[in-house]
Amino acid sequence: MAEDSRQLIAITEINIGKRIRKEYGDMDKLEASLIRHKQIVPIVVDQDNVLIDGGRRVRAAMHLGWTHLEYVRKEALDEITQKELELETCIQRKELEWPEEVLAVETLYKLKQEKYGRAKQGTAEGFGLEEASELLERSVGSISMDLALARALREFPDIAFEKGKVAALKRYKRQGEKENEQER
Repeated sequence: MAEDSRQLIAITEINIGKRIRKEYGDMDKLEASLIRHKQIVPIVVDQDNVLIDGGRRVRAAMHLGWTHLEYVRKEALDEITQKELELETCIQRKELEWPEEVLAVETLYKLKQEKYGRAKQGTAEGFGLEEASELLERSVGSISMDLALARALREFPDIAFEKGKVAALKRYKRQGEKENEQER
């Protein structure tokens, strides 16, 4: 098998073909990310420019009016191997668990504040909840909850075993109340 090569391909040269994924989800977030950071992950095509991985990226780029994408070519793929790669990338892709997500939000929040400074009320300077809300396209309350849960995970690591954010937040509040009662 030939080595992978990384270069640009014209979107018009990509053969999207029949894909397993039918629902492409919220493309606005992906498009916003492409605008902000350009293309982070290349698409994957075979020797005939048939798309193996990156259908959402191709669609978002097309919607944005892009003409080219960075790609990796997987050479000498038979039809079965090509389909196998497409299926594995779809199946193996996993969303973050809520503890991973809240820690990622907190890390991004802190990095942005380090880069741009903390938001100052009454000015357009810095990075704060409003900017995070806009960046992540989520409510200020949602961002605030994630930041609180990230602190909670450090304080009470066992809340990571809760099924969801709401249950974890309730448990965190209960544990905090118990500690306050014990201190009295």
